[in-house]
Amino acid sequence: MVLLNPLIGLIRFKAAISPRAQVEFKPWLSIGANSRISSFVRISSSGGPISIGSHTDVGVGSFIGGGEQGVSIGQDCLISPNSWIAGSDYKRPGGTSATEVAGKPGRITIGNNVWIGAGASIQDCVTIGDGAIIAPNSVVVTDIPANAIAQGNPAKPIFIRR
Repeated sequence: MVLLNPLIGLIRFKAAISPRAQVEFKPWLSIGANSRISSFVRISSSGGPISIGSHTDVGVGSFIGGGEQGVSIGQDCLISPNSWIAGSDYKRPGGTSATEVAGKPGRITIGNNVWIGAGASIQDCVTIGDGAIIAPNSVVVTDIPANAIAQGNPAKPIFIRR
């Protein structure tokens, strides 16, 4: 484990970040061992904490934004190219956020061993269970159970794997 600087965050040993990736290094950014961040990936941790587990690959052109409550991505995940994982930090005119109105915590939680297809969009207040597969170009706005294959806009489970 290597702590580069208290202001940079925690980047674990052998995590590979492309020099062409745009990563906001903040104290609440954590990237696990043997994870790979590809070219043209944008990780915006200024809004909230982002945790990426070990052995997780983030594909070319993807975006991960922390939002107010943050994003947690498990171990052994594959995030395909041009995927969008973004928490919301939008405030409504009265000063309340969208997550306060919805009555749900705004955190995005992605379990272990999850595959997110190319061009998929993961919205705020979503939990994706361990072993789930999100089909390409799907828009996830509700929770997806473990070992489910989900597709569509909005994404719905179409099959549960054993």
